[in-house]
Amino acid sequence: MALTVTMLATASGRPYTPSTPPTIDIWRVSDGVQVVTAGAMSQVGITSFFYYSFASGNYGISYVYTVTGEASLTPSERFKYGSIYQEVPDRIFANAVSNAGNTVNTFQTNLTGTVTNLYINSLLLFTTGLQAQTSPQQVTAFNTSTGFITVTPGLPLVPSAGDQFVLIDF
Repeated sequence: MALTVTMLATASGRPYTPSTPPTIDIWRVSDGVQVVTAGAMSQVGITSFFYYSFASGNYGISYVYTVTGEASLTPSERFKYGSIYQEVPDRIFANAVSNAGNTVNTFQTNLTGTVTNLYINSLLLFTTGLQAQTSPQQVTAFNTSTGFITVTPGLPLVPSAGDQFVLIDF
């Protein structure tokens, strides 16, 4: 099993791309053991989003973490705290699927689900392909029967088959 921590770097309340990637420390809550020490987070494209994935073992395990940024940031922006729980994923990875009906606002995915519009208000951020250099998109609709997702304000290009993205639920 793997868990991924995703964060948005900010400075003065605005997205910010630091000159060096933030680092993350992760502890298992049940016994206080530190399972990651100063792990370098990876930047998603040229955005202010960073992520760190780690092997976590079994479901049902809680973790706490701290993310440390550049010393030039204020203390409240230099350190971020949070917790993660294996059983409740708040990020979903999926891919664009080839379809003649795909546009810059609506495209078919390999997402499944039984609740129409399940992903509304999530942020969609491409992690591979040409779209990985673009800004996050807000999900405005999802159709369970077709797998089509609608985003705004719209991508600069129609996604290619296999382009991976992450949905971040806020």
